[in-house]
Amino acid sequence: MNRVKMKTFDEILKHYLFKPDTFWPHDTVFHRRNREKIVKAREQVKDFDDDILLTRLKEDLDKRYQEERKTLYVISCGSSGCHFLGEMLSSIGNFDLIKEVYYPPELLRFCREGELCEKERMMLFDLVSYFPSRGVKNKKPDIVPVNIMHLRPDTPTTFVQKMGGHHLILLMRNPFDITYSRTFRKDDYRAEVDPAASDMDYLIKQINNVKRFYMLASQAVNVFDDVVRYEDLVRDPY
Repeated sequence: MNRVKMKTFDEILKHYLFKPDTFWPHDTVFHRRNREKIVKAREQVKDFDDDILLTRLKEDLDKRYQEERKTLYVISCGSSGCHFLGEMLSSIGNFDLIKEVYYPPELLRFCREGELCEKERMMLFDLVSYFPSRGVKNKKPDIVPVNIMHLRPDTPTTFVQKMGGHHLILLMRNPFDITYSRTFRKDDYRAEVDPAASDMDYLIKQINNVKRFYMLASQAVNVFDDVVRYEDLVRDPY
């Protein structure tokens, strides 16, 4: 990928909001979905022109930084009740489920290696989860986005915590039930990502995905503030 030259916080912010293909350039399902999420987030604030949106976002992110506002991450392997838990949280208090929102590798590079100051790095990291929330449109920078992204090697939880002390929940479920659900209950997703696979091949792929997730979650770079079991959540959600 040819890197677009961006050095300042404002330059990075503009490219993220208005040129998402800068950060998600590839023609893959994962990249397309993440481009679409940024476009969808812009649709929520379509009444703002570009300058007003930029000003509002910078004000909100600055206030969130000053007041140490957090994002709540519900990390799971998928098919583990993350939408269920997110919807429950969104029905109370100041939580807002933004579903799965991921961090582009290039943006993470700016947070780790760029020439930004610490405040700008944390604001840039916070942008990814705050922008899709209803906080921008409603001028509620105190909102708590609930991000149910899956665990990725390029976004270890220790780094997430370093970028603002965000709260992380590991949502676990019986691996057999996860594998069965991922293989046989999500036909639309399967048709999109691996339409030619046989049932057995797709099942083996999902088994390996679940094993990979739990091995990754057990590494020292991934720590969690709380661990919740799906089975307990269903049995007693309160």
